[in-house]
Amino acid sequence: MQRRVIKDLLAYLPSKILPALTAFITVPIFTRLFAPDQYGNYNLAVGVSEFLIAGTVTGFAAAAVRFYAAYELKEKLSDYFGTIFSTTAVLTIVGGIIAAVLMVAAKTADLVDDDLYSLLWVALLLFIVSSWYTVLMHIVRAEEKSRWYTAFELSMRYGMVIIAWIMATQFNVGVGSILWGQVIITIVLMIPLFWVTSKGIAIRFSKLTRTDFAPFWAYALPLTIGNLAFWGLRLADRYIVKIFHDSYEVGVYLVSYNISARSIDLLVGLFLIVPGPIMMRTWEEKGRAETEETLTTFTRMFLILVMPAVVGLAVTARLLVGFLADPEYFDGYRATFFVAASSALFGLGQLGSYGILLGKKTNILARNQFIAVAVSLALNIALVPWLGFMGAAMAGTIAFAFQTFLQAYYSAKFLTWRWPMQTLWRVVVATVLMGIVAGLIVEFGPADGTKEQVLTFLIAVGAGAVAYGITIIGLGEISIAQLRTIRSEHGPDALIASVPEDAESESTIPPMPETTVEI
Repeated sequence: MQRRVIKDLLAYLPSKILPALTAFITVPIFTRLFAPDQYGNYNLAVGVSEFLIAGTVTGFAAAAVRFYAAYELKEKLSDYFGTIFSTTAVLTIVGGIIAAVLMVAAKTADLVDDDLYSLLWVALLLFIVSSWYTVLMHIVRAEEKSRWYTAFELSMRYGMVIIAWIMATQFNVGVGSILWGQVIITIVLMIPLFWVTSKGIAIRFSKLTRTDFAPFWAYALPLTIGNLAFWGLRLADRYIVKIFHDSYEVGVYLVSYNISARSIDLLVGLFLIVPGPIMMRTWEEKGRAETEETLTTFTRMFLILVMPAVVGLAVTARLLVGFLADPEYFDGYRATFFVAASSALFGLGQLGSYGILLGKKTNILARNQFIAVAVSLALNIALVPWLGFMGAAMAGTIAFAFQTFLQAYYSAKFLTWRWPMQTLWRVVVATVLMGIVAGLIVEFGPADGTKEQVLTFLIAVGAGAVAYGITIIGLGEISIAQLRTIRSEHGPDALIASVPEDAESESTIPPMPETTVEI
């Protein structure tokens, strides 16, 4: 099982690393084109789009993953596609109309300034096209067409950057160019996405009955409610910072937030993509004991990969933000550790929630998320007026830690989460040594000027990685023989060959692809 876990983690690593690099490309470009208040308004508009997506299609996108195999076995994929597509159409239309009415009402009541209001209409269009993109990408993954998934993700990320840059520099569109870039590239990708997902299948709408929709609604509704709570947990802080401070502080905070989150998410994202189908199939085929061993394996890999990344990012954050972002945004680097820790805790919480998912108790999942978001909102309201964006960053870390505890506690009835304690202490020791080495280089190395900052950063990262690797091997957590085996089995050619193209493969399915591109 461990070899299979490593195989799938490596297979999906390109689909996370290459899109994540867009943050390092866009930050130097867009932070020099747009002031912090403009960037803050952009993120507020994106947050509205993500709220609408969370409240409409995300639950059904997850249901598309959950029920695909069952419909395929029954040879009823025509009904499957008819149910998914008709539901998505209704949700996007109804959600768009309600959002438009509320936006007009908010403007009439003078609750939204002109700059943000104009961006909200583009965000509404982004919601509509991204909703379909989200659902279709779930189906691509449910069909286990991994290379297509990676291709679409890369096209989305880098296509947005190119279109947005052209619109901003050649047509003076302003910060709205980032939103328009996402809208345009999503529309362009829709045609091949429809073709890839439904090729060879006659989609049927006329014979759909209530029994076709009932299982999807029963599974999706609690998840949708939970995703709304998650939106509050992840994104509501920017609106609280806006209320108590201004868009300028939102922009300063979110540049560092996005650098940090995107960096850690390229690793955490693997644990959102890979475990689901493996866990579910192991549960169905081999039972609880084998599934618990599989969960322990994923936890071990999570600790080895993610914990040092969080600490390393925190230690080098001052340099990273310094050479990537415009000086106006520099102060936001102070929030990097808390944002990275929040992302890591979110991923850990997903591992801890598998008992609830396997027990099909999605209502418990949603309830836990609402409790966590209540804690987050209370902490934000208490801390943001006093500490500004640092209060928001701290509140997020505490709330995600509490959510992880809740998910693990209520999952224990269905699945025991056994932590690899030997791995934990070895990783802690190796991470501390790595942090000391990288921290000393950052502290005493040359850090004046962009070139010197980049050089110091690279030396710190390299030396820290070497220190971590030597320590983790020296403590016996990973052996040289294991590394040689992984290298021989998963080199570039083997890695590409290991990514399956058909639905009979052993590839994996993510819970939810990202719907927007952040800088």
